[in-house]
Amino acid sequence: LRQASLLIATSHKNISSSDDIQVDCNAIAIPLGLDLEHYKMSAEMRASARQWGRTLSGGRPIVAFVGRHARYKGLDVLMNALALDANLFGLIAGDGPYNAAMRAEATRLQITDRVMFLGSISHVEKLRLLAAADIFAFPSTEKTEAYGISQVEAMAMGLAVVATNLPTGVTDVSRHGETAIVVEPRNPAAFQEAISKLLSDDPLREKLAASAYRNVSENLSNSLLVENTVAAIEQYAV
Repeated sequence: LRQASLLIATSHKNISSSDDIQVDCNAIAIPLGLDLEHYKMSAEMRASARQWGRTLSGGRPIVAFVGRHARYKGLDVLMNALALDANLFGLIAGDGPYNAAMRAEATRLQITDRVMFLGSISHVEKLRLLAAADIFAFPSTEKTEAYGISQVEAMAMGLAVVATNLPTGVTDVSRHGETAIVVEPRNPAAFQEAISKLLSDDPLREKLAASAYRNVSENLSNSLLVENTVAAIEQYAV
């Protein structure tokens, strides 16, 4: 780091909170983004996805999760939040070392009739899941969660997000009251309360989703971020 001309991180918060950056160095933040063209669906495809989701959930509102099933992802928090509201249905995509434990947690909480584990899914299947959902859950619990591209994907699909207040790039994307509702980590009751608030307040849900989509389209497109990265490298190249 001392010898580097430039350190590029995904967030200034990641730079300041990192246990690995122990020396002064020239650092800038360029966030992660995506290609919005890969997150477009026709009205017909969206309608089909909604019907698919409602068939699975029995008409209950759908809370979606997409990500690796790892310790810091907070899936146990989401399971316990779902257990607090019998009206919610969880669609959980992804796999990982905590998958078996989370399935066991759903059994322990007696919510297996309201939680479906989809396993690893393709990009097309992910779009269908996000189009079917009402809320996207991002319940990560530790600063190991440095950014969270899945919340950006959800926002690109027009979903309202409930995330956790982490000292990382997570809260650069999910800004409380602006692009998401953000609650303290490891608090299932607060997480469930935020989900319920969004489901019961259509104007708020739509406002946050629209603001989040605008932020993604204006600030987190791959084309812009590639341009910024090239400019930074050219500026600091030695």
